[in-house]
Amino acid sequence: MFNLIADIGNSNTKFSCFDRVFFSIEEIQEYIDANYDYKLKFDLFIFSTVKTKSHSVQEELKNKLNIKNSQIFSAQDQKQITGLYEGIGDDRVAKLIGAQKFYPGKNIILMDFGTATTISIVNKNSEFVGGFIGLGFTSSLRALSEYCDALADYSDGRFIYENSYRDIEAKDSKRAIINGTINAHIGLVNQWLFKARNILKEKHFLQDNIITICTGGDSSLFIKYFDCFLYDYELLDACVDGLQ
Repeated sequence: MFNLIADIGNSNTKFSCFDRVFFSIEEIQEYIDANYDYKLKFDLFIFSTVKTKSHSVQEELKNKLNIKNSQIFSAQDQKQITGLYEGIGDDRVAKLIGAQKFYPGKNIILMDFGTATTISIVNKNSEFVGGFIGLGFTSSLRALSEYCDALADYSDGRFIYENSYRDIEAKDSKRAIINGTINAHIGLVNQWLFKARNILKEKHFLQDNIITICTGGDSSLFIKYFDCFLYDYELLDACVDGLQ
């Protein structure tokens, strides 16, 4: 029996299994056909930012793969983390549970660079402390183009990751837009981290054992600018281990 994880985000859905990440069910099927000569059985775990998509993805997977058991994660139903507010994203809580599996007994600040950029804080006693939510980096680039007719949309381009423009001497609109958005995002997250660490130290008297984790689709761009550990699908894998 294999664990299959569906991570449903605002922009796309990813699947993790066999210590790999897949971006479609067809990719999973192709991998199975190339590596196994017998029918595989799966336990399915669904983590979703968009609750309305959970059941449709669940049904599609059941129709195409041999799913024996399936579970849709709910932040309000889990027991590992306390003090959650009504409506908190299931994905945020699931990743915090996974982070605690990697760093038990630590105070954790989790930065997630996706369609939205979020920071979530849980203390060493598994109590949710709070967090921040803002527009994500590529979403900011897209929004800038949507609201400013004269500016092009540079949200879909590998040059962002290849060059990571940060110099102030931008000689064209593309670099000026990317420079401005990257620096604005770095400044925003640095301010959030400053506040998050102060909250842990001053309000909760937690001076030590603060671990900062970075995850999400845009995390590979920003990891170099922050003192933190980078994780991807491993957080949800660890969460599943905690649920079983």
